Amino acid sequence: MRDPSDLAIQAHCRDALKRLGAQILFTDGGVTVRLEDRGQTIWIKAEKQPTDLDVSVIEEKSFESGIQPTEAHVMKAVLDKGGHLAVCVHFDFNKVTLKRDASRSSIGW
Repeated sequence: MRDPSDLAIQAHCRDALKRLGAQILFTDGGVTVRLEDRGQTIWIKAEKQPTDLDVSVIEEKSFESGIQPTEAHVMKAVLDKGGHLAVCVHFDFNKVTLKRDASRSSIGW
């Protein structure tokens, strides 16, 4: 028995994903879909490679930053210890106004 063709594999993947309720977005040498599962958005891309099938899956979720703004007492301790402190403040190009993310200035030492 010979191996299935690339087109047969792509068609099989598309059919299986459609049965799951996926929205087919692209079929450019593979298949890219968007799937809603229990309120969560899942992106799937499947591409046939010479010796296997490459499947990438991304589950969307809200961004959670682990970075907290630097507190004043930490900045003072750095100044007391080293005598200098680098502060990155984001200004709009060619303007005197701060960018929206300027309140999250990055501190370096």
